Amino acid sequence: MTHLENIFLKNVVLYLETLEDITNFILINKSCYSVIQTMFINTYNLSLHSSIDDILFFFPKLETLYFCAVSTRLRKVSSNDIPLIEVNAKQLSSKFSQTLKTKWFPPKVRKLRILWNEIDTVAKNKDNFEQLQFLFIDYTMTTKEEHLLFEVLQIKTLKKVYLIFTTMTLQFINEFNFSERKEVEFTLVVLFSSYTYEVLEVDALNKMPNNVKVFTNFISKETNSLEFLPALSCILNSYPVNQNDENKSITVTSDVSGKEDLIYETMEMGILTTLDIMDPKTLPKWDVTLNAYIQPNQREKLQATFNFQNQINFDFIEAVTLFNINAKEVVLPRLLKKISILDCTGKINMKNCRAESITLRNFNGKSLEISDEKLTNFKCDNSIGKVLFKHNGVKYKGKFVANLSKYTVFSVANGFHACDILIENDGKIVDKITCTRCWYTNTETINSFRVDNITNGFDLSNEKIDQMQLFLNPAQHIFTNKVKFGNIKKVDLMGGNIDTVELGVVGKINLVGCKIENLVMKSAKSFTFKNSFFENVKAEKISKINGTKKNIKNLKIKK
Repeated sequence: MTHLENIFLKNVVLYLETLEDITNFILINKSCYSVIQTMFINTYNLSLHSSIDDILFFFPKLETLYFCAVSTRLRKVSSNDIPLIEVNAKQLSSKFSQTLKTKWFPPKVRKLRILWNEIDTVAKNKDNFEQLQFLFIDYTMTTKEEHLLFEVLQIKTLKKVYLIFTTMTLQFINEFNFSERKEVEFTLVVLFSSYTYEVLEVDALNKMPNNVKVFTNFISKETNSLEFLPALSCILNSYPVNQNDENKSITVTSDVSGKEDLIYETMEMGILTTLDIMDPKTLPKWDVTLNAYIQPNQREKLQATFNFQNQINFDFIEAVTLFNINAKEVVLPRLLKKISILDCTGKINMKNCRAESITLRNFNGKSLEISDEKLTNFKCDNSIGKVLFKHNGVKYKGKFVANLSKYTVFSVANGFHACDILIENDGKIVDKITCTRCWYTNTETINSFRVDNITNGFDLSNEKIDQMQLFLNPAQHIFTNKVKFGNIKKVDLMGGNIDTVELGVVGKINLVGCKIENLVMKSAKSFTFKNSFFENVKAEKISKINGTKKNIKNLKIKK
């Protein structure tokens, strides 16, 4: 029973964060003190806050010095006092390269994780790594001296190597002769590169010797014969990688159209909830002859066909991104929370979706039917003419209904062409803004609204807005429009003519390049204007005016 108790207590100790935590644990009783004195490895996160000297002092029986943050601080102890070292750094540090160059570190390290920019340092000191057995290499970014990676892989003491890289560097990795290192177990993880398109040399990967395992994190026509790796940081011995485990996503290329069953099996196996579909042939490709990336012929886009509302239940998918695809017909899953359609063409069916977040950019195809029933985050850029916006059972073509109180983000942009934003309050359409762009954001601390190139007047005095940016139409020379706001912290008006601007209590108001017939406000702490002219300015109180007062024909301030 005592033995089991010690095992339990040692597991508890491994998760203590600081020396203060260790001290408090020691003071509990004699058993706790004994546990600390007999630990063979220090706590996982202690190196984040403590020097090597302090760690060795508190753990006198250490056989393995565990780092999640590497330190070069050696004050009193000599390198002979340091046991074997394992490094699983959670925080990247520029100091690590310096640590790799020291005399005391390389001979002691048994397990190590390095990044692409540290490969050259390890290669130059490879003979000093006398006990290195387990090596994790994040090679997702390339370096000019690629041959140095092969020198690192030749370190004689290695037993296991995890190498993560992208499709960009696959051809180079295939040049290494893995069969010469039969005593080393290699795990290769090929990540999808969204920067360039390279055809996977699957034949070379399939012909790897028995000491090499190959995984991918995406599905394409070429990867059918390879194993899929769902949770990178869990499978690779808890090594942290540049992947957010909460965003459990998979990339699928459009050349696997009609393979919904494969997508379902893969996502279910990996407990994945986010699906990204893209056409890889629309990405730049490296041309060896030109020694440069060349842009693809967009007319070569593959036609994508996916139906995620067929006999297979895809209701577990929470988010979908479609990027640069030509949709012959794509039917999105019903229960999506987030939809992104970027630079796509064709027919996309989302009329049964009630997403909370929708992003559209440069869509050119059959009209998308969008329901705002649950919508709280909406962005539409250069896609307005292809949207049927459904609000309370009514479909609006080229118009959008915005109840600002329900949105965290509402953004509509239409180049130089104006569109109508219908403002709703208490279930009724109360006003309309005709503009080329509007952008509303609401955070926990502040909400702001920006409108560009308005062609009509509007009243937002009943809306809660902290900051307002109004970019007027400089080509509009007539004074016809009237805009009205309530109490507001800051207002910026830029470049154009307007008949009347009416405000409540204002913190700051800034105007540049404006001509205004009537500016009426209850009060303002600061009124700043530049290259602006006013027929009438009226307020109960203005604490500070910054600008040429002669540009105001009639200034009336109640004392």
